[in-house]
Amino acid sequence: MESTRELVRAFIDRLAAGDVESAVSFFAPDGRFQEAEGPPLVGHAAIRERLSEFLSLGRHWRLEIDDVIEEKNGERAALTYRFIIESEDGEHSERAGCAVIKRSGESFVQWREYSSLLRKL
Repeated sequence: MESTRELVRAFIDRLAAGDVESAVSFFAPDGRFQEAEGPPLVGHAAIRERLSEFLSLGRHWRLEIDDVIEEKNGERAALTYRFIIESEDGEHSERAGCAVIKRSGESFVQWREYSSLLRKL
């Protein structure tokens, strides 16, 4: 089993490459993704729609993982990160965020953001 850090990095790499289908496949079929200011998105279709909406903005971005605190069995983890994005005028902004992740094997069962980064963009 991959560590949560490795799994998150692979997910982010797929998303950054614009491969929404591959990124969505990291979630369980009934997986939940929730941003701080939004309702839970449940299932591949809802998660796909949100990730596609984010990528459609066409902005350059990256996510730098700072720390991962993970249970020994790997089923739950807390992740802190920095999200760097280019604004419409070409300036870069950086914001800190965190997420609580629940896994089942190599799938995200729940990804709960404690940052409103995607919703405000």
